Amino acid sequence: MHIFVISLTSATERRAEVARQLQQIPLDFEFFDAIQDVPDALKRFDGLDLWRYKLNTGHMPLPGEIGCYASHKALWQTCVDLNKSIIILEDDFFLKDNFAEMLADMEALINSFGFIRLQENKTPRKKIFPFNKIRRAYPLPDGQDGRVRYLARVPLCLLAYGISPVAAAALLKGSSTLSVPVDKYLQQTWVHLTPVFSLSDSIFSTSDLAADSTIGARQRMRRNLASRVSTLILKGVSQYRRRQFNKAQLSRLGIKDAWGVRTMRGIFPAEA
Repeated sequence: MHIFVISLTSATERRAEVARQLQQIPLDFEFFDAIQDVPDALKRFDGLDLWRYKLNTGHMPLPGEIGCYASHKALWQTCVDLNKSIIILEDDFFLKDNFAEMLADMEALINSFGFIRLQENKTPRKKIFPFNKIRRAYPLPDGQDGRVRYLARVPLCLLAYGISPVAAAALLKGSSTLSVPVDKYLQQTWVHLTPVFSLSDSIFSTSDLAADSTIGARQRMRRNLASRVSTLILKGVSQYRRRQFNKAQLSRLGIKDAWGVRTMRGIFPAEA
């Protein structure tokens, strides 16, 4: 199994730290030079929907966001071309002590589940919409792999994940138009139709190097009344479609009592 690390060619400090940590792992890894040229990055999309991008984020797309998305897409295509599951990392990770135990049969897990987040799932809970209560990581029923959880609401950040060729093909198909940053796109499971899973014990966390973002500073745009209403409608529709997707997936996985209080026991004890 192969590891690809997305990194700017100029990020020498980050690359040195990546090499130091990954030398401990009995897997091959290589750096993928992050795409920085915006025209080149946009060639990986059929179009750019600025209106929807602004509704989704509240700001214009940053060159770093476009390049980051294009870099992940390039590696999804690599996964498809290789026809093998791979691990994709961004270069500001910290490798936890449990890596050896968890990586032992990681390829088999990724082949089975398609997309597995390998990082922590610490994400603040918003209370704007009542459906946000479903930000849960559901344990799979008895008889299935106990190390994997189903994510009803996918956290932001794509620091570390494993992806299979089938999942990569689905993500490529759903991302023809650039309308959100890549981590927000992954949240839209109802768009790419790829269920997202996570490990019960994460392998990677964010390092101190992440404090100095390579994406750039986002400037919030002023929104008029029409824009605010459109944003609320878009979020409401998204919440509904997410819930419908989750219902189907939880049924497929055999997870009962999907929307009852008892499922709160499915939250990560340390990472919720």
